[in-house]
Amino acid sequence: PGVWAVVNYRFAHFFYTKNFKRTARIISGISQFLTGVDLHPGATLGRRIFIDHANGVVIGQTAVIEDDVLIYQGVTLGGTSL
Repeated sequence: PGVWAVVNYRFAHFFYTKNFKRTARIISGISQFLTGVDLHPGATLGRRIFIDHANGVVIGQTAVIEDDVLIYQGVTLGGTSL
């Protein structure tokens, strides 16, 4: 599911950056339902991101993830305050 979540994120992020935010959120919501991974389309993900054991992964709008990152289950990134 992690690979599909990232593929769907790439599509959603494309629409998000073109100001089709509703379309991006629909793609993101369907992806979250199918994969269990919540990747906000406004987040910035680098190249070669791999989400292993994808259960409970949440990456918010403010997250910036560089290249070559491996993410395991239960990770939450992108909060702005407590």
